Amino acid sequence: MTAIAAPPTHRVITPAAGAAGVTPRRRHGIDGRPVPALRGRLHEAAIGPWLLIGARWIAATPSPDRAAVAAFVVTTAAMFTASAAYHCWTEASPRQVVARRWDHAMIHVAIAGTHTAVWPFVAPPAVAACALGGVWLVAAVGIVHAHRHVGRELTAQVDTHFVISAAGGATVLPWLVAGAPLASMILIVAGGIAYVIGALVLARRALDLAPGVFGYHESWHLFVVVGVALHAAGIAVLTA
Repeated sequence: MTAIAAPPTHRVITPAAGAAGVTPRRRHGIDGRPVPALRGRLHEAAIGPWLLIGARWIAATPSPDRAAVAAFVVTTAAMFTASAAYHCWTEASPRQVVARRWDHAMIHVAIAGTHTAVWPFVAPPAVAACALGGVWLVAAVGIVHAHRHVGRELTAQVDTHFVISAAGGATVLPWLVAGAPLASMILIVAGGIAYVIGALVLARRALDLAPGVFGYHESWHLFVVVGVALHAAGIAVLTA
């Protein structure tokens, strides 16, 4: 009887094996489409430094103001972490749908946390309490919206609820002008402008600088990091 030869085996060479000329595996989004190589990496890289800076900042802040500073640090850290979890840590996993919900929801929470660190220092207690009640109510609605409409594109949400949430920042402007140091006012307003520009970049898919590496979404993330840094500097001046 003639022996039947076994079919040849094919060894798959992956980029991790260091084979020359092998194209690195493309990352894919929740919709299965390829995403730029740096998708989510800016926010992922920001987590550690921001937590270290934030912890020192909270510890150095006098107790009457510490809660407001902590609200800003914790909520913005949560936003960075949720973004990294969705874009970097749950790829091709059923958990990615859950991570996407929280990624969208934490944007609203970070906006509310930023307001929490500003209003008490520029407005009378009663006005600040009413304003923050409204801000957190809008954030709660945003969280519910993010969980119910996880399948919608984020660009559509930017055109609606995110813009409404961010526009609420304009309500604090008269109080900033009247009650904040000039440097603080300039920094906080500049941070808000950075957020608005970033939202427009995302909605219009502009600044798609290097689509395979650093696209319009990454440009938006960059404006978010800049906005957080400017707000942190402004709040630090405000609470000094």
